[in-house]
Amino acid sequence: MRKWLIVSVMILFVSSVAMADVIMLFDGSIYLGKITRTDSNGIVIESFGKSLTISQSDILKNEKNFDSFKNVTADIILRDGSIIKGKIQNYDEEVGIFVNVDFGAITLPVQTIKEISDPVKKKYYNGLPVIFGFSGGYYIPYAGLAPDFESDFSFSAFAEFDSDFVRGLYIGGEFSAINIDYKVDDSEFSIYTFQPYAIYKFLQMRKKSSLINRFIPFVSAGMGGAYIIRKSPLNTKTETELDTVLNIKTGFDINITERLGTRFYTGTETILQNSSKFNRVFFNAGIIYSF
Repeated sequence: MRKWLIVSVMILFVSSVAMADVIMLFDGSIYLGKITRTDSNGIVIESFGKSLTISQSDILKNEKNFDSFKNVTADIILRDGSIIKGKIQNYDEEVGIFVNVDFGAITLPVQTIKEISDPVKKKYYNGLPVIFGFSGGYYIPYAGLAPDFESDFSFSAFAEFDSDFVRGLYIGGEFSAINIDYKVDDSEFSIYTFQPYAIYKFLQMRKKSSLINRFIPFVSAGMGGAYIIRKSPLNTKTETELDTVLNIKTGFDINITERLGTRFYTGTETILQNSSKFNRVFFNAGIIYSF
């Protein structure tokens, strides 16, 4: 008798699961429950004891069963702040969710769950939290002192960190090295700059893994310091000075893989020297790695 009671409860649980609605958003969020209505504001779903309205434009998937979700490793954030990683197999509004984890299978009561998300989709949608890169390119002096200086190559290394405040907003730092030939007396200038900067990446296209979504346009602006070393053939003394440098850029990243990509950009930079300004426009390409 007890055996048949257990079987009956399992059948009832599976039956309730079959009727559950599963909604996944482009940002990786997953909602389990029952859709009660659809209106001009979006889809209304009863999930974990709450009524939520979800905009149609935010929805990646909307299904009536778990068939396409059972192999998804989800992040389940509990109300106490802990995170459980596992594959959700079943769901019941009163009982909770049945999850396969590394050490076996567990059932999480509804009242303990804060939110559920697909970490892969979430990272793709928001961008990976840390980016490192190297770039090199060609620059051309313009305006002011431009007639006295040659065009040349420059190199830079940079790192960017997700701000977590606004989607697509990163805070970064760039170190660059520039060599310049001074036409007037054949002096050589070496300029080393370090600039903290803010960069905004247009991630709105990152909804699906299509070719066009691999392009990420961006704009950035920074301000820092420039250390200038001048070596003149007319004397053996090396002159140095420290100035303020301003930089604005625009360009785009192309994701080759989830973590590896290329960056192409152009921009303008101004070094505010004591007596004059050195302006240059540059064209750079580089490699980026995210994790």
